[in-house]
Order: sequence, then C-alpha cells, then structure tokens
Amino acid sequence: MSSGTDWSEEYARRRETFDAFRIALHDRLAGCIGREAIALSQIESRTKTVRSFGEKITSKGKYADPLEEITDLAGLRVIVYYPDDVREVGALIDRELEVDWGNSNRSGHDDPPDRFGYRSDHYIVSLPSTEPWERFEGLRAEIQVRTVMQHAWAAVDHEIRYKAADLPRDLSRRLFRLSALLELADEQFAGLQLASHERSAEYARALEHGDLAVAVDILSLRVLAEREDVGQRWAQRAVALGYDPVDPDEGARDDLMRLLHIVRRLGATVVADVVALLPRDTGPGDAVLRDVIAGLRARPGQATFWAFPGDVLALIILGLNGTEGLIRASGFRPEIQKVLLERLGT
Repeated sequence: MSSGTDWSEEYARRRETFDAFRIALHDRLAGCIGREAIALSQIESRTKTVRSFGEKITSKGKYADPLEEITDLAGLRVIVYYPDDVREVGALIDRELEVDWGNSNRSGHDDPPDRFGYRSDHYIVSLPSTEPWERFEGLRAEIQVRTVMQHAWAAVDHEIRYKAADLPRDLSRRLFRLSALLELADEQFAGLQLASHERSAEYARALEHGDLAVAVDILSLRVLAEREDVGQRWAQRAVALGYDPVDPDEGARDDLMRLLHIVRRLGATVVADVVALLPRDTGPGDAVLRDVIAGLRARPGQATFWAFPGDVLALIILGLNGTEGLIRASGFRPEIQKVLLERLGT
C-alpha cells in the first residue's frame, strides 16, 4: 500500500475479518483445552478497536504496514490454575497452531533469582491455512497464558503503575514484595495439587484392598464415585432408567460437595459408613431413581438430570435415609425435593 494509506480506515474496513479470526481461534483453542481436560479458569479474547489501533500507530509511529507488523490486533488470554497447566497449554498451542517463535516467549526460564514481577507466556500464532480457515491466512494473533495468581499480579500492577507513572521507592518495593508472595502462592498451589493427587491415589489403593476405614472427605468421595462397583454402577443404572448420560465434552463437574454434606449430616465419618447408606441390591435404589425421573417428566419444561455419579448417589441416599430437614437443605431443585419428600410421606 502507498505511504499515504489511511491505516485506521483500512483497519476499520478489515476489522470484521480480524474479529472472525479471533472467534475461530478462541473456539479451536477452547475445544482443544476441553479435550485435554486441562483445568481452566477462563479464556478472554478481544479484537483491538479502531480507536486503540489508531492510538497505537500514532504513538509508535514507525510502522511501514501496521496491519502486518502489529501482532495483537486479535488477542486471547488463557487463565489456568497451576504452573503445570501453563506448560500444558503451551505444548497444546505449539501442537495445534502455527507459532511464530521469533516473536513469542515463555517467561520464567531465564529469570534472575531475585527478579519478581509480571510473568506470562506470550505466543504469536496463526491458524493452519487449511479448511475451514483459509480466509484467515496471513493473520496473526497474540495468546497470553498465565495462572490466576499471575493474572492477579498483572491486574494489580497495571492498575497501580498506570495511575502513578513513577511510584515512590517504598511503594514500588511493597508492590514487588507482593509479587514475590503471589509467585510463592503459585508454587504452594502446585504443591497442594500434587499432594491431592497423591492422597487420592492412596485412597484408591486402600479401597482396592477392601480398606473402607478411609476418612470421608471430598477426595475419598471422588474415588468412591469413580469406582465401577459404586459410583459408576449407580450412574449406569440411572442412565438405563432414563437419566441423561454425562457428556465428556461438558467438562468436569464437581458434584461431590452436595454428597459430602449429606453423608456427613447422616453421621458418616469413614467410607464404610457411606457404603452402608447405599443398598446392596439395585431394587431400592432403582425405585428412588424411577420416582425422581418420573416426577421430572411430569413437569414439562423442567431441566434434565445428568447422571453425575455424586448426584446419583446423593439421590439414592436421600431417598432411602433422608429426613425432611436434610432433603430441604440438600440443594437439589424444588421439584426433586418434592419427589423425595413424597417418598417420606411428607
């Protein structure tokens, strides 16, 4: 284009294409993260406004072709919970997208040991030039990947520094001390994640060997819900009776807090107590599940009931052992509570 090109006008003309590119990139990345079951806090995305574009080319002033040279006209930010997830998302981006490594960087690898502050992995990417993305050939976007702690630091740092261009030394020192604490928090969260996985494996080994004296907590209930002879058995019964099967693409759902609350209110302290609340034969449990699904079907327009193991176990335990107070405090929808209360004759 000629040197007299009105770049803001040209960008305004093409912005719709950049926005469609952003949406396609967002959908592809979100789908890949979902299939890899990476724990995700959120994905943010935006297409630079015409005004912001104009301000950038005016302030920088050295672009020969800003539509080609500016790499963040479309931008995404992936926020995950743990440092390991940052690396997993980075590996996924490398595998699924075209990465411009000359303009991308991964933070933390060469940081000085006494340097704290903004940390985020940045990737300049494009979509493969194959169906259905041919029309986006040549377009690039920036993807930032960070943990929730890194995101918190970046937000606070940006807010303070942009409202006070030159912070006093003592305030700047306090800000960087905070950044060090957030980095330590990231490490501690990662350690807790590892410890949680190890404890779950320990519980699974104990239950596999018939040791049901394991304490009742969210981790032991998750192991119980995943066992073929307990949680999965009853989830399969629910599906056979008409409940909706769990769609793996829906992602993980923590349906165990309700179950934990219920079994603790019923006095369960170890896994053996929870197992004792469930019937040995399928008949009584099936009867509860049939009543609930029939009650939902009798009310047109009611939301469906997914066969998440924790919720299925909670239904059966309430239907066979629940009290009026516990059913009303269970957190289940009113129409489900109504069916369970009718079983009690309440």
